[in-house]
Amino acid sequence: MKELRSALADAAITLPSLRIDLAGLAREAPRPRVVPGGRPVGLAARLTVALWTRRATEAG
Repeated sequence: MKELRSALADAAITLPSLRIDLAGLAREAPRPRVVPGGRPVGLAARLTVALWTRRATEAG
């Protein structure tokens, strides 16, 4: 989550309510999700990489 927040900040994107959905962790088979949007944590990780890659490309 820290990496995603950092990548979003570098891209000038602010999501103040960004958090892990604790209900997803309480399941018998935990499925953590990132809120807002209820997206899987893996998607959040891919978004982080995409943002960092874009930043590196733009920096040249």
